[in-house]
Amino acid sequence: MPQKAFGMFRHHRSPYLRGFSDSPMIPVSRINDVERASLGPDLEILIDNPEIGICMLDEPQHRAVHMFNHLEYDNRSLVDECEHDVAAGLDTPPPTNLFPNRDTSITPENRWRNHAHLLFQNWINEIYQTTL
Repeated sequence: MPQKAFGMFRHHRSPYLRGFSDSPMIPVSRINDVERASLGPDLEILIDNPEIGICMLDEPQHRAVHMFNHLEYDNRSLVDECEHDVAAGLDTPPPTNLFPNRDTSITPENRWRNHAHLLFQNWINEIYQTTL
């Protein structure tokens, strides 16, 4: 930038995220990441996490949304996957931030279901509203 960006600026908010909370909890189970430097100008990051990387991209030119994490999971999916990994001899720790107080004896709550429904509804609405 030719000078420092400093102050309050209105930012574009994707219609796909209408109704989402400011920091949604989304299940993640992946080894790979997307290199930010590899993203072309036609891709916009919609949801991101500095610790684990990009969660969702928008590709408006092709009317495509790319989700890398798992809003479709139910409250036991990560638990079941962890148990599967451990049974296979992998050193997989319990899922981060899933269990209240890290107590694996408590059934985890599904804190992302509403975001899954919102994303799908917003996607359907956006396709409907922008179809000629």
